Amino acid sequence: MKASTTIILAALIAVIAAFATVKMTLTNSSTSTESKKENAYEHIVRTGELNCGMIVFPPFIDKDLKTGELKGFNVGAVKQIAKLLDLKIKFTEIQLGYQKQDLESGKVDAICADGPWITSTIKYVSYTNPYSLLPAYVYKAANNAKITDLSSLDKPDVNFVGIDGDISIDLAKTFFPQAKIQSLSNLTDPAQLLLNLTTKKADVALTDVLNGDGFSRANPGMITRVSDKPVALLKVGFTIGKSETQLLDTLNNAIEVANNLGIIDKELNDYPLERGAFLPVKTYYVAK
Repeated sequence: MKASTTIILAALIAVIAAFATVKMTLTNSSTSTESKKENAYEHIVRTGELNCGMIVFPPFIDKDLKTGELKGFNVGAVKQIAKLLDLKIKFTEIQLGYQKQDLESGKVDAICADGPWITSTIKYVSYTNPYSLLPAYVYKAANNAKITDLSSLDKPDVNFVGIDGDISIDLAKTFFPQAKIQSLSNLTDPAQLLLNLTTKKADVALTDVLNGDGFSRANPGMITRVSDKPVALLKVGFTIGKSETQLLDTLNNAIEVANNLGIIDKELNDYPLERGAFLPVKTYYVAK
């Protein structure tokens, strides 16, 4: 009798243990499914909305201080691309240098009107094809006789000024590795780069034509380009998470259509200053 009871008890314990194991497995499976986070592409498809991270970087992307509204050609271009995808658009203001973190945390789906600003981030994020190109030049104070041409820049006694997280430092390091570089906070107004030249805090600054020529127009005779040959053409597009292959493909297709049909080129007509600064990406057909 005792042996029989022992066997029955052992069997009962085994059944209970098996049931507990199955329940735990099902619970873990359910928890795993529930905790699975949708990626940016899935979020966009589900909501019909593109959450666009935008870096206020005048005059590249500007902000109306009264209304808080973002403005400029890049805002219009991004809206046109979203329209092609039949997506609503939400603009979320972010800070320069935090693109990777904001994408990984899900704060935004994409960084819009962005580009390959920092070469060190290439292995962490992906860049779409460009919808436009923006030349970058080296500028100096007009009365700086030490700087004569581009060949005079790669020297230890030449002092560049740039902004953390911006291409201004990346390009200076790439093309003029022997020169010194002053680094300003990523919250610095881009115009401060050029102001530092006029106050002799730095010799040269490498910045986009919108910022450089815009400062020159506002302050005639104070700065000048070191050369009329651009140091680089900055590709303007979208930055997305490294694993977002579906979103990358979708945005690339929309950008190609926007360029091929002349949509981006037409958008420039509303922005006279940008019309003279941005270079269009080659188009195949533009309706007349």
